[in-house]
Amino acid sequence: SQGFVEAIAQILRTQTTGEVFVDTSSIEPGSFPSRLRQAIERCDVLLFAISEGTLDGLEKQDDWVRKELVYALEQKKLIVPILEEMVDFPTQDQLPSELHPLLEYTGQRFLYGQLDTGIQKLLKFIQRDL
Repeated sequence: SQGFVEAIAQILRTQTTGEVFVDTSSIEPGSFPSRLRQAIERCDVLLFAISEGTLDGLEKQDDWVRKELVYALEQKKLIVPILEEMVDFPTQDQLPSELHPLLEYTGQRFLYGQLDTGIQKLLKFIQRDL
């Protein structure tokens, strides 16, 4: 959900010195596809927030989440799936074949009452892998 993403982004903004970009709220005016590609190119880590309904549109070729993930994979970005409290990691049959490489990535579950703890764990993981 957007609230889940914004809560994590807000905590990250207070605990890191890097830019925190949220695709739905950080895009400046201009061409959305171009701005999105530029943001992915600049990022060191792409957090793929998975909440209820996130996977629903991925079967469509024109889905923006799908396009974003495909581009990040092409750019060989570190992708960290983050799962909202009650959501399971996707299975192979829930993802289009071009997103199957995501199944090899380690994800992290976030519990609402423990977002700060989850962020600390996430930051340690990211710093280790960069």
